[in-house]
Amino acid sequence: MGYARRTFLVPVPEVPDWETLNAHLRHQCEQERSRVLPRRGGASIGTLWDQERAAFLPLPPQPFTPATWWPVRVSSQALVRHQQVAYSVPTRYVGQRVRLAAFWDHVEVWTLTTQIASHPLGQPGTPQLDLLHYLDALQQKPGAVRNARVVRELGTVVRAYQDAFFAVHPTAYGAFVDILWLFRRFPAAQIIAALPAAQAAGCFDAEALSRRLPPTVPADRTLTEPTRVPPGPPVSQPHPRLYDQLTEEA
Repeated sequence: MGYARRTFLVPVPEVPDWETLNAHLRHQCEQERSRVLPRRGGASIGTLWDQERAAFLPLPPQPFTPATWWPVRVSSQALVRHQQVAYSVPTRYVGQRVRLAAFWDHVEVWTLTTQIASHPLGQPGTPQLDLLHYLDALQQKPGAVRNARVVRELGTVVRAYQDAFFAVHPTAYGAFVDILWLFRRFPAAQIIAALPAAQAAGCFDAEALSRRLPPTVPADRTLTEPTRVPPGPPVSQPHPRLYDQLTEEA
């Protein structure tokens, strides 16, 4: 690490994002493979690495997860907190204890065996909210949609459409929730792009709005819950009688 830091990161490279930095480091490492070491018989670093790698033990069957795990409880607002940042989860998990995996660029929220949410790593004071996590709750209590933060944070285009909708239909909360359900079927970018023209035409119906979206087969964006165990090494539990034998020997 020290050699790589001194060789590849001095002076500090100016890059716009992590992806560019990673590409820069990968390129430097690939160049380093071809560097010849005179004291090693003129062999390249890549050749020596291939020879050494042949003697390595195989990697574990379970991939390593570069994350730290934290026990968290889902609040009444369907939020979990980590390092002063709130992350949403589906509302049906309110009150439950779950686990949060913090990666370098995102977080995942798990039950014992199921991933229930994923968010980009947030900044303190700015909650990371996913509209799909709240659609079921809004369906049950549509009156909350007027001032729901998760809706207002969809952006200025959605806020303008929402204000125009309720100017025409002041109490049609359920109808606006029906429009929000389109976010589960279509990509958000397509919906948001269609809203200004729909607003100008007075189109405030979910079915009519869906016909304004690109003529493609809607992709079901329902939050799926794959029944898979979170990454980690498998652990086999010994039979309880073995502990009795240890006690007797002691």
